[in-house]
Amino acid sequence: MIQSDKDMQAIRRHLFEEMRDHLLLTKGIVEVKSPRIATYSDDSGGIRNLRIMLHGIDVGFVKSARFDDGHCSPSAPMSQN
Repeated sequence: MIQSDKDMQAIRRHLFEEMRDHLLLTKGIVEVKSPRIATYSDDSGGIRNLRIMLHGIDVGFVKSARFDDGHCSPSAPMSQN
């Protein structure tokens, strides 16, 4: 059984389903399932990893993710919060 199948059967599956649905509603995002994790990507490459963990849901950015978030200009410095 692959990880996303396990996630869909987990106690906290609603977290996985909500995040998955949100990601897949984004234009150009596709889902790639592997035995350990589900990855969501666009034409530029991987953006997020998603899976259920004991403490909740693990949502991680892929290291080289590049995309326009629509909230800051490319030249604007990123927040240091």
